[in-house]
Amino acid sequence: MSAPKAIWRRVNIAWVSFFIVLAGLNLYVAYNFDEATWVNFKLFGLMGITLVFMLAQGLWLAKHAIMIDNAAEPVAETPAPNKEP
Repeated sequence: MSAPKAIWRRVNIAWVSFFIVLAGLNLYVAYNFDEATWVNFKLFGLMGITLVFMLAQGLWLAKHAIMIDNAAEPVAETPAPNKEP
């Protein structure tokens, strides 16, 4: 997969922003709810939010990226070794 540098920069910024928001959300839940709720949020909530974010980012990236077909590239053949008697 190939994409312009601007697209990769946006992906990078999106991940950084996503983790900053998750950190804030984690702190909010940790300080305002009981420990059992926080543990469930960490286990199920953050995992679900991350999966949704990854799917959304994958769809967005697929729209902007260029897929590279490796089979279309010529493969350099190496010469057979000389076998001397």
